[in-house]
Amino acid sequence: MKHENYRIQVLDFLHQQSLMTLSTVSPSGQPEAATLFYLFDSDFTFYFVTREETRKVKNINKNPKVAIVISDDKTMNIQVEGRAVELNGVNVISDLLSQVSQKALPEESAEFWPPVMRMEGGEYKFYKVSPTMIRVFDFGKSKDPWADPYVIIL
Repeated sequence: MKHENYRIQVLDFLHQQSLMTLSTVSPSGQPEAATLFYLFDSDFTFYFVTREETRKVKNINKNPKVAIVISDDKTMNIQVEGRAVELNGVNVISDLLSQVSQKALPEESAEFWPPVMRMEGGEYKFYKVSPTMIRVFDFGKSKDPWADPYVIIL
C-alpha cells in the first residue's frame, strides 16, 4: 500500500462516517448513484446491504465495477474504485444486517431504522466491494494552496 502513513488516518476517518455514495452504471450506460450505510474492514473492503429489486443490484449484475465516495466538508474525501460481489450464507447475512443496523441507529433515537430496512423491493442482498484503487483528498494536507491534495493509497 502506498503512503502507509495515511492508512490509520483514513481508517479513523471511515470509522467516524456512516454513509457512502455508491455509483454503478446502468445497462444503457447511465451513471447511477445511491447513498448507503456501509461497513468496512482494515483491508479497505467495503460492505453494504440493499434490496434485490433496486437499480444498483440490476446494474451490478450486468457490470460489477463500482465507485464509492465517502466525504465530509472539512477532513477528507475518500474515492474508491472496485468490484462488487454478492455475499451469501445465512450467518454472513445475519451478522452484516445486525452490524449495519447498529451503525445506522443513532444512540439518541432508538426509533430510527435505516431506509433499506423500511423499503420494499424483495429480499436483502449483501455485497462486498474489493477496492482496485483508493484515492484520498486530504483537505488539511498542506498549507500550500497549490499543492496537490490527492494521495493514492492503493
